Amino acid sequence: MPGPAPLFREIHRLRSLIHEMDEQLARLPRAYRARQEALAKAEASLQAAHDGVKACKVAAAAREKSLREQHALIARHEEQLGTMASKKEYDAKQMEIAFARAECSRLEEEALTAIEEGETIAARIPELEKAVAAAREEVARLDSDMEARVQMWKSERQKAVEKLAEVEPGVPKNLRQTYDKTVESMGHDGFAEVSDRACGCCQCEVTRRDQLSLEAGEFVMCETCGRILYLP
Repeated sequence: MPGPAPLFREIHRLRSLIHEMDEQLARLPRAYRARQEALAKAEASLQAAHDGVKACKVAAAAREKSLREQHALIARHEEQLGTMASKKEYDAKQMEIAFARAECSRLEEEALTAIEEGETIAARIPELEKAVAAAREEVARLDSDMEARVQMWKSERQKAVEKLAEVEPGVPKNLRQTYDKTVESMGHDGFAEVSDRACGCCQCEVTRRDQLSLEAGEFVMCETCGRILYLP
């Protein structure tokens, strides 16, 4: 009668498969939410760019309107120069003209800055639109095959659970307590394949005695990490 080592190899495979299916089922909704968040972020960046261009246009238009008003004011002041009755009034009017011209310079600079900023932002819009399109495609791709993936993983998991229910009762009664404690504490990770006389988990060397026991199909646990061992 063969020993339990081959049985533990199959149990490890099944428990690892169940664990992997659980991971996939938990990971997919998180991945979908991440894609949705990425799409929302890309759309927000694109909207902010459009709003930025609009704000720059509004700012430039406001400066240009104020600039026209300042030019009209300068023209009026210059017309009034000929009506000044005294040098003091004349000098005061010239001062007003100088202030208005300085204001024109400031407004011209601000209008130019707003226009340049708007052009810089506008230049980024095609790139942002591509990012939004890519994010939408990713969400649509997940939408289209998410249900199929979920059903496939659930089916694979259920098959593994059913197979485990058939195989697990084969654990010898005298090993059942040790087996149950190992599975309870380590889950699917409570087993390790031995390769080149080393535990596949902790990489510690397996004794010659334990190697021979494994080759005979006997029950062996790693003396270092406490996992149930089996041969490939």
